[in-house]
Amino acid sequence: SPLPYFEQTHQPLLVIQGTMDEIIPSSSMEIIKNSIASPENAKNKYLMLTGADHSMMFRGESDFPYWSVLHPDYMNEMLLWINEL
Repeated sequence: SPLPYFEQTHQPLLVIQGTMDEIIPSSSMEIIKNSIASPENAKNKYLMLTGADHSMMFRGESDFPYWSVLHPDYMNEMLLWINEL
């Protein structure tokens, strides 16, 4: 489990999970939030990307479902979070 490592981390974390992730249970986001929630981690951000799988590939509606693409919000959210720090 990565939770002990999260608990020892004091720099800000961006935790992103896709709603179509078949590897990590959707309940994991709440478990992670609860394990590392503290005033010193106030800059942490938790984000669920609708339609993203474990690799952050978009699995939503497509006219050509055989070509995977990165979720359109993935890079933008990372850059926004970095710029906010």
